[in-house]
Amino acid sequence: MMKHEVTAIMNRPQGLVPASISEATTMADHLAKSALVPKEFRGRPADVFLAITYGIELGLPPVTVLNSISVIQGRPTLYAASMVGLCWASGLCEKFVCVERSATKVTYMTKRKGNPEQSMSFTIEEAKDANLLRNENYKKYPARMLEARCKAFLAKDVYPDVLRGMISSEEAQDLEPAIATHVEAFEAPEPVAAPEPVGALSEALPSRYFDGEEQRIVDVALAQPILTPADMIRATQTREEQMTLLKGLKELDKGSQEYRDAIEAWGVKTAEFKA
Repeated sequence: MMKHEVTAIMNRPQGLVPASISEATTMADHLAKSALVPKEFRGRPADVFLAITYGIELGLPPVTVLNSISVIQGRPTLYAASMVGLCWASGLCEKFVCVERSATKVTYMTKRKGNPEQSMSFTIEEAKDANLLRNENYKKYPARMLEARCKAFLAKDVYPDVLRGMISSEEAQDLEPAIATHVEAFEAPEPVAAPEPVGALSEALPSRYFDGEEQRIVDVALAQPILTPADMIRATQTREEQMTLLKGLKELDKGSQEYRDAIEAWGVKTAEFKA
């Protein structure tokens, strides 16, 4: 991409951008009703509103950001191509090119103004070591998958101020695709047994822990535990224990915070067991 092309991108009209929270809320309500927005945003004006605010921080107009951001495991992510586009549009990027591309290795190079050229490679061996080949797309489109990882990593390393901590959608999808595959099979977790009576616990602890009002507070807290599906997932000690909870979430509201917390906990636990 030549310099005049970069200027053209920077001067491109930014579309309809809200000037206040009220305008953003109204816009989010309208966009959430449209069949032209990605399905993860349809009927979810709160998610659209958050995406719009992300777009304003990144310099993307509302409609563009809805097609650039993908929500994965409750976290907004950017497609690798959009990340590179933001680097160019920032005016800080002088060069961002592919210097090697094959089914086994991809290398990209970039130059930020005032800095030396930097390059990064991503190989099929690295993908294998990271257990990414379980994703069938690495078999169907290996060069394209390696390319997405490579340029996203390079963009994050050289332009962190432009991307503001966003990770690529491709990276997020590779983290734990099993969540997306099995989430529909979830059912409500089994009830957890109540803890031992406070009296038995009080006998094992010094009396200073059970004095007056403190005793009453401890009694209430221990007698009525509040365990969420996410708590139960975090408490599992083995992969087998975790899989017993794979009968859950079907009866939970998929738009609720409880559901999103459980999904996040499942991903963290799975990564922990695979480490």
